[in-house]
Amino acid sequence: SFHSPPAVGGWTPLHRVSCVHGLGMYPHLIESCPPDFKYPQRQFSAKPAWMSRSRTMATARYLIESCGANVRAVNKDGETPFHLACYCGKLYLVKYLFANSIVDAPRADGLTPLHMAIQVGELHIVRYLMDHTPVVDSNLFGFACRTAHVHILKYLVARGLCNLKLDKETGRTPLHEAVEYCSLEAAQYLIEVCGADVFAINAEGHTPLQAARDWCGRPFPPLMEYLERIEYLRKQPTTNTTWVDIFESLLPY
Repeated sequence: SFHSPPAVGGWTPLHRVSCVHGLGMYPHLIESCPPDFKYPQRQFSAKPAWMSRSRTMATARYLIESCGANVRAVNKDGETPFHLACYCGKLYLVKYLFANSIVDAPRADGLTPLHMAIQVGELHIVRYLMDHTPVVDSNLFGFACRTAHVHILKYLVARGLCNLKLDKETGRTPLHEAVEYCSLEAAQYLIEVCGADVFAINAEGHTPLQAARDWCGRPFPPLMEYLERIEYLRKQPTTNTTWVDIFESLLPY
């Protein structure tokens, strides 16, 4: 039935068509669609027609407008079709589902569609959501620092959302977030462009370098080496350190 989710995972056909270009929803459509439904092509080529943008959009429209699919149905992880469309970077489907979806609804682990788009680096989705909905997460920049998507960080900085202070809820600064998730690119951007403090203390009393050493007992050598160099240079008297010294110290030799 299109009105109640399948037993496994709570995924409705609309969930499936919102994710991975409809690949996962095809077997379910074979069993659930009415006899007059025109099935997508069954040929599994490099890019089947039924995986195309137009086919995905047509299927979504059919499920919602003809079959009465519930746009706000949630699967076992608390995800709606809108969550999955944002995660998979389907801007055309995001725009179609936007009006009838709860666009800032968190899934089971607290992540909203905006968080999910940031997580996978879908800048066009992030831009669309931020242009059409207010940002309510005060630690959105810190969350983005967990990823290696520097282009997302640059966009958030341009939007005036660069907050380098300690977040009371997580007990970490954005630099701690980047370090604890082993994101060297984000750490470099925060330090060299945003001016993040390498001696900042998190809720546990650790600097970013100490946090890198303690990260699950599995230190990430490139990140640790970079932080050690930066800490060393920042501890030196200002008069004895030039930009040439800093540049040469960061060269990989």
